[in-house]
Amino acid sequence: MEYDNIPGPDGVEIRLPRTDDYRTCSECGGDCSPDPDAGGDGIGARIAFVCPVHGVNAIVDPFEDLR
Repeated sequence: MEYDNIPGPDGVEIRLPRTDDYRTCSECGGDCSPDPDAGGDGIGARIAFVCPVHGVNAIVDPFEDLR
């Protein structure tokens, strides 16, 4: 996934995905809802985007570049 980086408060960098493909269901094209409980113990902060009909569509790791 490609990101745009913008400056945030106190010098913190904010990364924004360039497209919304991560939250569009690949089966039906519907909008997927974020589920922040997708991360498990020991695997860090991840957010799943879940289609109400087809289940998990994508998992986004906002700290992927730091691992």
